Amino acid sequence: MNICREEVNIHYEYYKSSNTKVTETLIFIHGLGMDLHTWDYLIPLLKNKYHLLLYDFRGHGGTDRGNATLEMDILAEDFLFLIDYLEVSHFHIIAQGFGGFIAIEAAEIRSEAINSLTLIAVPIHYPKQLGQKITETRKQLIKQDESMKSVGEILIPHILLDDDETKREVLLNGYKKVHPDIYFELFHTGFGDKAISQLRNLEVPVLIMSGSEDKVYPPELSSATLNFISDAKCLIVPYASFLIQLDQPQITADWLERFIQQRHGAAELTQLFDNEYKKHLTTEMYAEIREIFNKDNKAKVNKDILRVDIMDGFKVHLNDTPILTGWSKRKAKALLVYLVIQRSVTRDELCEVFWPDVKLQNAKNQLRVSLHHLKQLLEAHIQDKEESILITDREHVMLLAEVESDLLIYLKWINEAEQIENAQDKIAQYTAILTRRSSNILPGLYEDFFQNYRRKIEHLWAEIALYLAEWYEDKHDYKRAFFYLEIRQNYVFDQSGLQERLEKLKESEYL
Repeated sequence: MNICREEVNIHYEYYKSSNTKVTETLIFIHGLGMDLHTWDYLIPLLKNKYHLLLYDFRGHGGTDRGNATLEMDILAEDFLFLIDYLEVSHFHIIAQGFGGFIAIEAAEIRSEAINSLTLIAVPIHYPKQLGQKITETRKQLIKQDESMKSVGEILIPHILLDDDETKREVLLNGYKKVHPDIYFELFHTGFGDKAISQLRNLEVPVLIMSGSEDKVYPPELSSATLNFISDAKCLIVPYASFLIQLDQPQITADWLERFIQQRHGAAELTQLFDNEYKKHLTTEMYAEIREIFNKDNKAKVNKDILRVDIMDGFKVHLNDTPILTGWSKRKAKALLVYLVIQRSVTRDELCEVFWPDVKLQNAKNQLRVSLHHLKQLLEAHIQDKEESILITDREHVMLLAEVESDLLIYLKWINEAEQIENAQDKIAQYTAILTRRSSNILPGLYEDFFQNYRRKIEHLWAEIALYLAEWYEDKHDYKRAFFYLEIRQNYVFDQSGLQERLEKLKESEYL
């Protein structure tokens, strides 16, 4: 089937489930050089449980290339045009390789419609120099060809573990339909930095999948993507390469279904912070590995202790010495707090967060000046004057110190409370958490990132307050139940039913 958008025919296949109880739709986006038929082996396994939508993005399969430059926003707009045409209001996206960047772009634009996002071997961060070498190598294989067939013949044995002639033919037919000009217009590493920033801002459940035998984008690289996403999990499919859905279709289908079903019952109470340990584990691990390489395997023991308090006002101490001035200049305060929360970031991400309306090159110039100012503030108080705790290179920025913060301790405290099984102990810790809440959290930080982070913490307070209110109501302690519902009232926008519940408790004979 085809639809036309601005003289571009978009080819798709839409499988409406014969099961009348099915309400959910899965949308599949293929990888670069392939087409929608890479998903064929999943269709019979999923069509009785979901509606399935597959399509070819521009220049692939049965979809025209069009005249526009193949930018990511164009490809995402094609996707959104298709789902609007088919009146698919809510959906799950499963995307592979390059298709993952289209999915991430679409998820940012239409986040309210996406129930979950599954990324299969999506090269979120790929070394740029290595990427350029691979591009040149593949270009040399093309010669004067009018399709990617010759490259496909070489790639297929590396991306498909199953030695099945039918599956290989499916893939080769996809490569035959792609012109080299289109392939290499899209085959580059320039999408990763933006995708990292977008993933960090996504509020949908994310599943990372990879094949245990994938040599193109190994599973350890896929799992590293977890460092950029607050609510994600990673699954490694055994005995599978890049194309897990062809090597292991049954496992892939089962794990997709399990992930989708688990998300329905997942508690939202601490989604934002459940992965704090995992995030800090990976970022600090990478920082330490980097130090090992930089010091010729001679480990450096960093004695610098940086404490940044942001729960009740803003205070910075480095090695017990307060740093009192300089924070109001060149976004120093905001940059430091962002680094305390995220620990390791890209320069492009910082430009997007702090200078979203400025041209990228100008934003990079301003970032360079701001980082220099921040480094000067910190270096005056470090133990080793030959080292810096603010590490920067052409792409990344990170803090290399023992970082302490009242906010990080507080969030860890919340996460620990969620794991407590004893009801009385959980209630005691939740009570203490709400007692410690602040009306001045993240003070003087007005960027969208901090506004959203503040709202998420307030949402967390609202959920804890509701938990306590319901617990005390079950115990017939209506006075305390009323107290905690009033706290919840301060942090929720939708108060439908809440006022009536408060009035009912207020009128109770127990008050």
